[in-house]
Parts: sequence; structure tokens; C-alpha cells
Amino acid sequence: MKTTAKIFLFVLVITAFVIFSATVLAETTVSTLEEFKEAIQNAASGATIKITADISLDNDLIITNENAFTIMSEDGRTITCGGYRIIIGPNADVTVGGTLNITGSAPSTVGVQNSGAFILAGGTVANSSETAESAAVLVSEYGTATISGGTINASETGLLIAGDTGTASVTG
Repeated sequence: MKTTAKIFLFVLVITAFVIFSATVLAETTVSTLEEFKEAIQNAASGATIKITADISLDNDLIITNENAFTIMSEDGRTITCGGYRIIIGPNADVTVGGTLNITGSAPSTVGVQNSGAFILAGGTVANSSETAESAAVLVSEYGTATISGGTINASETGLLIAGDTGTASVTG
């Protein structure tokens, strides 16, 4: 009887540890560009990457992780792209939420391509480029964008579907 009780207790502790670990790993807090890049690369499906400090890109950020995950801030932090872009690449699935601001001045701030998916559920994506056909969010090459919340600001075009293979849905 004691052996059965020990086995049961062991299984219970291991189960609780696995559940707790999965919950803890589902949210990653980042405050530097290096931490941000690593969190994107390692994000599991359903994960949330919480930005806790302003971050500036030093190159185009190409997201190829095929797990669906969220990038957000709770206190209005900004990802400054400058002349670089965030590219939602092949089969990547990224949601932006909370009060996160993503700003840029390249021809696009967020590009969605190669069957990538982008959801703006909160926050702001802005583009200050005054170049013709520049956009805050550029969708092309079978990419999809869903705007269910948040704000898009641009000097030229807010949401641009390039060619005939990208799609967008605006519900919020």
C-alpha cells in the first residue's frame, strides 16, 4: 500500500511540475533586442513575448518560427524599426497586442509574406515613410493580415495588399 501511495504522489508531483513549467514557459519577458530575437526563435505555439523596455532593430527582423505566438506590451513600449522591417516570413503566425507600438520609416514597418499570418489585436503599427507605396503593414505573396483591434498610422498607406495573392481582414 505504501508503494502505491508513493507512486501516486510521485506522479502527482511530476504532473504538477509539467503543468507549472508549461504555464511559466508560455510567457517570456524581454527587454533587449537579443532577448527578443531569442524569444521569437524559441516561442512555442500559444506563447506570449512581453516587451518590458523599448527595443530598436539593427537589421530587418525576419520571423520564420511557424508556431503561433503573441508579441505584446502592457505599458506602451516601442519597437523602433527605423529603416528596417519586421517580416512575418514563411508560415509564421504572429499576433501583436496589448499597448505595444511598432514604428518604422522603411517602405513597410511590418511585411507579411510567403504564407505568413499577422494579427493586429492591440497596440499600434506606424510608418512615417513618405515614399509612394510605403505602408505600415504590407501584405504580399500569399500572406494574410487580420486587423481585429489596435491602430495603424501611416504617412502614405496604412494597409497595403501588393499583387493579387495577399489577403486582409479588418474586423476591429
